[in-house]
Amino acid sequence: MIEIICNKISLYFKKELNMEEEDREVIEYGLFAVIGSIFKIIMLIILGFIFGILKYILILSFSFALFRIFSGGVHSSTYKGCMIISLSIFTLFSVLIKIFEKNINYNIFSILSLSIIIHSLYMIINFVPNDNQNRIIKDELEKKKFKKLTLYLLVIYVFAMIIAVYFKVSYSLILSGFIGIFLQMISVYPKAYIVMNKFDNKLKGGILK
Repeated sequence: MIEIICNKISLYFKKELNMEEEDREVIEYGLFAVIGSIFKIIMLIILGFIFGILKYILILSFSFALFRIFSGGVHSSTYKGCMIISLSIFTLFSVLIKIFEKNINYNIFSILSLSIIIHSLYMIINFVPNDNQNRIIKDELEKKKFKKLTLYLLVIYVFAMIIAVYFKVSYSLILSGFIGIFLQMISVYPKAYIVMNKFDNKLKGGILK
């Protein structure tokens, strides 16, 4: 649906402005990125209200997207696949946080947060950045730059969360952010690409239509 809308809008601009096909494709891609992102945010908000997890799902998805900028990671080859996976996983983990919110004390929070930080460091050192069909990095210097940027971002984020703990921000909210990072780091693991490829094949084969 979104693909069709973006295609028609870009064709209209091509006709009215006498554009080259290459320019039309750039506009179509840009429209798709913007409209697709807006639609996904709207869906996240709707699911947040339905399940009473709005604050968790927004924090989780924000931290996921923030670290994805530099670290890359697996991506579905279709918009529908991306929506199904991201909305399902974000909703599932946000619901789990809400269910166990009252059980998250300082010890549990510390163990989970520290585990995610250690796991993230391991993934950054060994696998970041990892390519997908939307971004392929061949230059080794460029790869080192993104690895360092992801590492710096993690350090800054951890310090920000330490400050949040000091000001007595809810453990469940802080943990939502860390889980978003955890999910993003899982997406750079090579086996995640194998799983995603199988999912995409099933989706294209009509099993998940």
